[in-house]
Amino acid sequence: MVVYFAFLFHIYQPPVQIPIVIKQIVNESYRPIIDALMEHPDAKITLNINGTLTEQLHDFGYDVLIG
Repeated sequence: MVVYFAFLFHIYQPPVQIPIVIKQIVNESYRPIIDALMEHPDAKITLNINGTLTEQLHDFGYDVLIG
């Protein structure tokens, strides 16, 4: 029997989040997700990311996570 899973990730940070918190969250949460996907290229996820977090990741130098 084959079982299929569908993972949905919703990542959000408030628009006024401080850089040190963004850095910690990137290192503990977002980067491990990206690393796991890179190690398993056949894996698929759905990722919901809000606009303000995308801007913060860009502003704080984490373009590799969004580009």
